[in-house]
Order: sequence, then C-alpha cells, then structure tokens
Amino acid sequence: MGLPEFKLIAADAEEYTFPSGKHTLLIFVKEDCPTCHLSMPLIDTAFEVFNSKINVLMIGQEEKGNKELIERYALSVPVLDDSSLSTSFSYDLDTVPTIILADSSGEEIRRFVGFGRNDWRAVPGSCTGCRRRGTESRVGVVTAQDRFRILRR
Repeated sequence: MGLPEFKLIAADAEEYTFPSGKHTLLIFVKEDCPTCHLSMPLIDTAFEVFNSKINVLMIGQEEKGNKELIERYALSVPVLDDSSLSTSFSYDLDTVPTIILADSSGEEIRRFVGFGRNDWRAVPGSCTGCRRRGTESRVGVVTAQDRFRILRR
C-alpha cells in the first residue's frame, strides 16, 4: 500500500500532485521548528541537485510561516501549503522535519525524522534516480552537488 495521495498548492500558486510518476522527496516542515531552520540550506541544495532526477517538495504546515521561510532563505524548492494539516495527519506525522523518499508509484522507500547527517547521506543511495553519474566539478567552481556533499558532512 502506497503513501496517501495529495494535491497541494505551492506558494507560487502551482498545484502539485503526489504520486506524480517520479521518485519524490517529501520534506515536512514548520516555521517555528529550530531544526527545520537548520535544514533549510540542505533542503534547498537537495532541490538544486536532485530536481532534474526526482521531485523535491517541501510541505509547510502554516501559510504565513511558509512565506517567512521562503523569504528568509530565498528558497527555490517548491513550498506546498498544508495549513489544514490534512496531508500531515494522513502521513501520521508527530515531528518535523520529517523526510520521506517515495518511489514513482508512491511507495515509501525511506523515512527519517529530524536532521540526521547519516540519514541525509543515505538519500542518494536509496534512490536510483538520485545518483550522480559522470558529473565533474570545474576547478574553482562550487556546484550544487558540491554544496550538497559539503552540507551533509
């Protein structure tokens, strides 16, 4: 049995549906969560690194808080509004951040709560669509992949 389906609207008014037929990293956050704030650079970098291969979606639990996070961290990751908490409740969440990696059909591959370095390190290995192939950094240029590797150390 797969994860619950949802349709949520992002801060940019675009609608997102899950499952989407593509591997997806779902990241549940709330603005008043200190660990969520610590995670923002890594979440946005994960979006930059993996978005061409998998969907990376941040699901915020307060509309006002979502806007504050977007502005404070200049986020490029889509921030979906779950102010009603219906999606969060359907996923049986007690704690944020909660990160869930799902396959293209919406089956859960991996779930972790909080900001564990080893959990983040395991994400690329848990998803065949997440693995880098043949990408090389140019000398003096820090790519999004480099930032993700640095942040997860």
